[in-house]
Amino acid sequence: MAFAGDLTPTTWLGAGYSLDGTNHLIKLNENDAASNKLLKQLTDALANASTGDIRSVFFSLCEMMYQAYKTQAAASNRATQMTISRTLAGTENEQFTYTCQFNLVQPSTVLAFPAE
Repeated sequence: MAFAGDLTPTTWLGAGYSLDGTNHLIKLNENDAASNKLLKQLTDALANASTGDIRSVFFSLCEMMYQAYKTQAAASNRATQMTISRTLAGTENEQFTYTCQFNLVQPSTVLAFPAE
């Protein structure tokens, strides 16, 4: 099936994503934001550069990527050169495993994906 989706970041991530190209910053709203929450498991305290918890930052990024991928409801709207999956295991404690696969033309250079 041919790819019929939109690859732009705001299509996948919504208004919680923005880019400041002047300062080379990608901005992702987290749970303490007034609106457009993107990293829903991450708070200001957990993301704090000197007192936060990197595990929370990494987990929130993985979950955000998985949810963005899953939200593209029809398989034809999902990028064919990228797949993201999640498995959940455990009864007393939950264990999340994320698998990301990216097909690249020349991975040693600037990212170049094959045609969708």
